[in-house]
Amino acid sequence: FSVRDTPLELVSSFNYLGHPITCFGDDWAALRKNIDKVRSRWALISRVLARERANPRVSAMFYKAAVQSVLLYNCETWSITSDMLAVLESFHHRVVRRLTRRHAYYLRHADLWVWPSITAALEECGMYTVREYISRRRQYLLSYSETRPLLASCHQAGRGSYPNQRFWWDKPFFLVV
Repeated sequence: FSVRDTPLELVSSFNYLGHPITCFGDDWAALRKNIDKVRSRWALISRVLARERANPRVSAMFYKAAVQSVLLYNCETWSITSDMLAVLESFHHRVVRRLTRRHAYYLRHADLWVWPSITAALEECGMYTVREYISRRRQYLLSYSETRPLLASCHQAGRGSYPNQRFWWDKPFFLVV
């Protein structure tokens, strides 16, 4: 591919307004970027909270303010697949288990791993699932955009509001050699 006889290099991803855009059209790069940022931030905060034996609800407030906001940054625009949601839920569940000290444990005599209920841990922290937080963010963005005057102007304008202007999708495609 070239522009004015200058070949353009193939780029698999680039940042646009701080958001990675890939040639594959998925949002895995954005999720990985957010997870990488969050892991280091959570490592610092969780040590302090554990050392101070903070209340799970208070710790959850720190998590939501300092960590979850970065983890879910720009998730309103992502096309979230079940695999992406599983990664987000996995991180979220590990955090909740650490805050409530409800870790999995092994019973030697029964040769069995016991996983305490994540629902009970979420309730103890006063938190919701990742799916719920993403849904709330999307609903907020939707309600915000519906009240903007630009949306009403677009609906009123319609397709035929510019009679003398042709758009690229109206033009026939010609290959210039």
